[in-house]
Amino acid sequence: MIHPSAPPPTSPSKHPARAGIRHLSSWALWIPLLTLLSGCYDRRPAESPEEHRAEALRGGAFQFTQVAPTSLDPAKMTDTYQASVLNQIYEGLIGTDSNFNIRPGVAESWHISRDGLTYTFRLKEGVRFHDGAEVQASDVVYSLSRVFRIPEDQSYLAREYLGLIAGTAEYARGDTDSVSGLQALGPYDVRITLEHPSASFLAVLASESARIVPEHYVRSQGQDVLDHRPVGCGPFVLKSWIPGESIVLERFADYHLGALAYLDSLVYHIPSNNIRKQALKNFLSGVDNAIELTTGRLDAVEHLPDVEIFRRQELSLTFLGFNMNEPPFDRLEVRRAFANAINLDALPSLRQGVRVKPNGLLPPGFPGYTPDPKMPVFNPTLSRSLLEEAGYPDGQGLPPITHGFADPSDADISLIEGIAAQVARVGFDLQWQATSWDEFDRNLREGVFQTFSLTWVADMPDPDSFFYPLFHSAGSVNYTGYHSPAVDALLEAGRRGNTDGPRIASYRKVERLLLMDLPVFPLNHSLAVIAVRANVQDFQMTPMGFGNLPLEKVWLSRVERAGDLAR
Repeated sequence: MIHPSAPPPTSPSKHPARAGIRHLSSWALWIPLLTLLSGCYDRRPAESPEEHRAEALRGGAFQFTQVAPTSLDPAKMTDTYQASVLNQIYEGLIGTDSNFNIRPGVAESWHISRDGLTYTFRLKEGVRFHDGAEVQASDVVYSLSRVFRIPEDQSYLAREYLGLIAGTAEYARGDTDSVSGLQALGPYDVRITLEHPSASFLAVLASESARIVPEHYVRSQGQDVLDHRPVGCGPFVLKSWIPGESIVLERFADYHLGALAYLDSLVYHIPSNNIRKQALKNFLSGVDNAIELTTGRLDAVEHLPDVEIFRRQELSLTFLGFNMNEPPFDRLEVRRAFANAINLDALPSLRQGVRVKPNGLLPPGFPGYTPDPKMPVFNPTLSRSLLEEAGYPDGQGLPPITHGFADPSDADISLIEGIAAQVARVGFDLQWQATSWDEFDRNLREGVFQTFSLTWVADMPDPDSFFYPLFHSAGSVNYTGYHSPAVDALLEAGRRGNTDGPRIASYRKVERLLLMDLPVFPLNHSLAVIAVRANVQDFQMTPMGFGNLPLEKVWLSRVERAGDLAR
């Protein structure tokens, strides 16, 4: 999942014990891999939501400011701003808790065949969509099938993950009228058959791309109706969407987990311009209950006595990508020369204590992560030697390098200017170009930039979601044009594996091969940092960051007057 705008905060944060700050460290985060085991699965929460929240109060609105989503159709989900809203509206067969343990969703139990190919789910009876219709097995089949009839440029991530299901390729081509691997066995039973065993498939079904939509509604209103008029079966229902102003969701009284949401509503402020400035203004004035802390905003709120700051290691990577389809970065020597000219320790993004210096591609806490160093070393002498070997002595003959990024903050610009100054010492002329997200995405796909910076947030806790979309030659977001038969073979084998040990070994080999070939240069891993007002109770974060907040659990202990936080 792409985080289009993830600039590093600019304030020191080496004070986890400071009053009013809650530090959720995940250096010791354990994320269990979702292995393929045969047998029955019947997993329910250890304690009921009502028992846990016996003292919780109902009512109030939870408000915050963010970039407007382009669509609220789960099949078209590509970035965190879409995910943050649609995760409140929709539900899948299964879900995950804050540590990625699988939990029931619309399904109450499931069984996986001994060969790992067939998944059979039993749906809960009486689960309702927001329009009152009951969720049935046919809706599940339709939801997972329709992805492959939506234009590929809109559904590329969902197609990539759900393409594990048998018969999806034939259905996408129009050769068949249905997906052979999807069957409704009755009103409450669904059978899913895979092309081959996949250790990541439960994680796929728990992701946003596999959320359930009402077949009758989409067929009657048209495939694009969910873009701006979504109907799901999640804890909140869409009340209004005013472009440039707000998206308002209301509590869904018939939510199948027992009206779990305590808030009356969620209000997303979605200004068209100056989003960061407006977010800070709304939080300081008491309008917003939460803010994602990025450029310079930690300084502005951490001293307030009635604010709590949550931090958690995000499963993400911010990287600098190379366009390998044209000179000069089609040459490995040039990519290595660029990488060897970068001194990460001297860059501002790592001096703030809220970004983690990478030792590879995978973030700490992620399956397959190892602490041993794998990064190219800072060595300007080697960099100059490599440039000379490539035919560019002291950079002579190198064209100016256009670097692209989307909606940059001051910290983003400072980071790129720092890199530009470093690589200039060996002969690179790096010139940055800032654009809107839509223009940036279009330019990426057209290969306009020689280099670019991007943040990738894992869609699921499995290395497949970190490597396949970005680095397989057929990957849906392979913006660098990277192609390696060896890496392709390892990634395809990883998808077919059903034993953790060999899979993890394969992905670690992939990581080392990628750092030798250098389609990208890792810059940092993020901490997700969110400030909330002190009256916000039961607020939780997951390693997916801002796009995956379980807001159905949140309640307000009191209502603040506007301006309370500004004093």
